[in-house]
Amino acid sequence: MQDLTLALLQTDLIWENSTEGLHSIQGKFAENLPEADLFVLPEMFPTGFTMNPSANAETMQGPVFNWMKEWACTKRKFLCGSVIIQEKDAYYNRLLVFGPEGLLGYYDKKHLFRMAGEDQVYTPGNARLILPILDWKVSFWICYDLRFPVWMRNQYLEYDAGIIVANWPDRRVSHWSALLKARAIENQAYFAGVNRNGVDGNGIAYSGKSEIIHPLGTSLSSRADDSAGWLTASLSHSALQDYREKFAAWKDADSFTLS
Repeated sequence: MQDLTLALLQTDLIWENSTEGLHSIQGKFAENLPEADLFVLPEMFPTGFTMNPSANAETMQGPVFNWMKEWACTKRKFLCGSVIIQEKDAYYNRLLVFGPEGLLGYYDKKHLFRMAGEDQVYTPGNARLILPILDWKVSFWICYDLRFPVWMRNQYLEYDAGIIVANWPDRRVSHWSALLKARAIENQAYFAGVNRNGVDGNGIAYSGKSEIIHPLGTSLSSRADDSAGWLTASLSHSALQDYREKFAAWKDADSFTLS
C-alpha cells in the first residue's frame, strides 16, 4: 500500500469575510504548493471561528464549496477544511472532504465549544466520518472534539490516520499539543492537527503548533512557532501495520457502544 502524504496549512484567517478569506487561501495555494496527496485547512478557514453564522454561512452549492470541489477535481488531489454551512434554519460547523471525483463526505462538529457560545448558534452533528483515501482509512474531527477520547476511540482499528482541524487559542495550546499526542498513542494511528495562527476579530491570539504525529507519539513534522506556512509528512502504512502487530495493545481495548 502506498504512503499517504499530508500537507497542512497553518495560517492567519480573514475575519468574517468569506470572499476575502477564500481569496487569501487561494493565494497560498498559488505559491510554493508542496507535493502531497491530502491537503488540510484550519477550522472555519474562510471566516475564522465566528459565532455570527447568519452573516457568514453559505450553502452546499456556495463559492467556498465550489472552489474546494473544483480544486480537488482539477488537481486530482484530496482537500478538506471546515466551513459554516446553512441548511434550512440550522447552521453547522462542517468539515468538507473532496477528492478527484468531487465531494467524498462531510462531518458536522459534534462537540460544540460552549465557552464561546458555539452550542447556542450551531447544530451539533451525531455521526463520525471515516473515508477511504488512497486505500487508507482516514477519520476527520474538528477542534473541541479532541478533548473527548470516547468519541475518537479507534475500536477494532477502524481508521489508520486521524485529521483534526482547529482554531485552538494560544492560552490553551499546551492542551492541544498534549491531546494530539495522546490521541495518536492511545488509538495506534497517525494524527495530524492543523491550527491557525494570528489574532481573530475578538482579539483572541492563536499560536499554531500544527503537528503530524506517529502512533508512537513522536513528531513527524511540526511548526513549533506561530509562523504561517505548510508542514508535510509521508505516512507509511507498512510501518503502521508493523507497529500494530508488534505492540498489539488494540486487542486488549474495552469495547463499548456510542449513543
